[in-house]
Order: sequence, then structure tokens, then C-alpha cells
Amino acid sequence: MHGGELISDCLCEACETRSDTTKRNVLNKVPNVFFVHLNRIVFNYDIFMNTKIHSRLFFPDDLNFEPYTKEGLELR
Repeated sequence: MHGGELISDCLCEACETRSDTTKRNVLNKVPNVFFVHLNRIVFNYDIFMNTKIHSRLFFPDDLNFEPYTKEGLELR
């Protein structure tokens, strides 16, 4: 499984039991243009001020979206 946010003790409304589940967003269709918003400002609790993240990020020229699509998850 790829990514997602683990939610503990989630209530299933159908069977009324509690269990851990994974919340994630998937793509129905891969878009022609894909924008990524990076949050580069974070609150620093040591100095109680916003600070800018200066880390360098690299992305490959070709991105494989298959694991993040509805079809890709169904194949797994």
C-alpha cells in the first residue's frame, strides 16, 4: 500500500465496529498538468516564530502516478 494517513479507532457505521484504517486521496484520471503546493514556512516552537525551510527538493522528469490512481489501487 502506498501512503496515506493512519486513523486509529475509526468507527465503521455499517457494522458498528472500531478498527484502524488508512485515509488517502486517489486520482480518478491523471491530469495533463499537475501542480504541487509546498509549505515552506513552518512555525518554530524553539523561537516562537515562522521560519522558512531552505531544503532543496528534486523531482524526476517523469512521474509515475499509477500507484496513486483508482485503477492502480484496484490492481494491487
